[in-house]
Amino acid sequence: MVRWTVETFLAALASDDDRARATELFKRVEDLEQLGEKEPFYCGEFPGGGIYISPHGLSYAPIWLSINTQQKLMVTASWNWFADVRHHEGFAPLAQLMGLDHNEPPKGRQLASFDPEDLWAAIVACDLAINRESDPLGGNDERRDLRTGATGE
Repeated sequence: MVRWTVETFLAALASDDDRARATELFKRVEDLEQLGEKEPFYCGEFPGGGIYISPHGLSYAPIWLSINTQQKLMVTASWNWFADVRHHEGFAPLAQLMGLDHNEPPKGRQLASFDPEDLWAAIVACDLAINRESDPLGGNDERRDLRTGATGE
């Protein structure tokens, strides 16, 4: 199985603007204090998967990045992918920013359609909210992706 890396993911984006936005997001994550023991980037299978972002290294990633068929950078919230935090209220502000409802299926949105500061603030707040009750130290190794049934770290 071949997985994305941050480098191959960035190289696959069609536009310099998308590449710059993704690079900035990755840098923000790298600069953030890690509160858990998970890797902040969980790279999915190439070419169809994406990269889950766990800003603080906690168990449940609030978002994942992917590349659509036009090679545009997409962001999708993960409110129905991990059983322990499915439709958690901590996703509500992120969903509102994305024009969605966290009790309905998530939909990918082009990252370029969001103000970077607003999106980052919503991602960080969501990360802390969804991980606070379920696993505050990020020690739960049983993360189950409800779309595939796969578990991973």
